[in-house]
Amino acid sequence: MNNALVTGDSILCPGTVSTLNAYGGSQFIWSPTNSLSDSLSQQVIATPSVSTTYMLIAIDSCGVDTAYFDVNIPNDIYQTSSDSVICKEDSLTLFASGGITYRWSGTNIINIDSASPIISPTQSTTYYVDITTPNGCIYTDSVYIDVDISIPNIILQDTVNLCFGDSVLVAPSNIESAIWSPLINPYDTVGNNIWIKSDSNMTFYMSSQNACGNPQILLLFLFLDILEVHLEIHQFVLVILLKYMHKTE
Repeated sequence: MNNALVTGDSILCPGTVSTLNAYGGSQFIWSPTNSLSDSLSQQVIATPSVSTTYMLIAIDSCGVDTAYFDVNIPNDIYQTSSDSVICKEDSLTLFASGGITYRWSGTNIINIDSASPIISPTQSTTYYVDITTPNGCIYTDSVYIDVDISIPNIILQDTVNLCFGDSVLVAPSNIESAIWSPLINPYDTVGNNIWIKSDSNMTFYMSSQNACGNPQILLLFLFLDILEVHLEIHQFVLVILLKYMHKTE
């Protein structure tokens, strides 16, 4: 009896290969052959896509013997944090699961060997984590953290010309929230918009902030066209005067 024997890597982690070695003979025949580098060599490279049992037939002058060897592809399941957006100077706890050890890389990390490190990025950063599973496989994943340092980009006209006694609806765009002052009548605001009516030139202030609390303050100048009002009054008086003169003739 020649005692056929196979040694090699029984766990095939993603991205790796298993090197199998045959003993117990002078000639060897391997099968199945579709995921082997060779079918007749003493040493072969196995690259199966699923867990596979390989059979070795070892032949020498004493006879023929058979050995079997299992190459298993682990069904490891792991998870990491999703990509996130945080505000400048804020901190965030990342997480990973499914491993027995973890190793994070990136900037401003507390507890890099923890499943739940705390990060405080000052700019948008990609964090990487190496997860070692119970099978000994190492998986690398990444988490992108977008640091929001923007301020509200409000679109608003800076000057409104208004006739005496008229009103106008001012509607800023590209805005999440608005606070107006002075607010003469609480019912003048409709969402982020405001109805403006005044009998004199005024300056209105609008402040807004985005989700990170970054503020922006805008000024809106209101100018009343008093001259136009006076002309309209003069024209009205002139019409009455002409009518009166016509009656007296």
